[in-house]
Amino acid sequence: MKHNATINFMIKANNMIEVTSAIQKQNGTVAFFCSNTFSIYTSHMNGYVRRKTFDYKTGKTAQYQLNRVDAATGKRIMIDDPIDRMVMIINAMKNYNRTFDKRLWADLVPSK
Repeated sequence: MKHNATINFMIKANNMIEVTSAIQKQNGTVAFFCSNTFSIYTSHMNGYVRRKTFDYKTGKTAQYQLNRVDAATGKRIMIDDPIDRMVMIINAMKNYNRTFDKRLWADLVPSK
């Protein structure tokens, strides 16, 4: 129960929008939309964390695994704790927000 309260606090504190579908929920996946970069971040029960981006000009999407790679084995390091996965998503979101070029989306995003 403590995990849920902590995760809910992290979602609110970082202005994340949960967009988990019924099938994702059934599979134990949680999805969040970042309105600054138009990306979707997913946290999977098996330990994966991913970012899905969308290129509106080409209509193509790309998915990136955010899990670190073990230098010795070359395999992804799974993150078992859901709070640790949320921290990874928040850090990835903040880093991507800094490097994301909003000018590419200027014609779609209304100016304030």
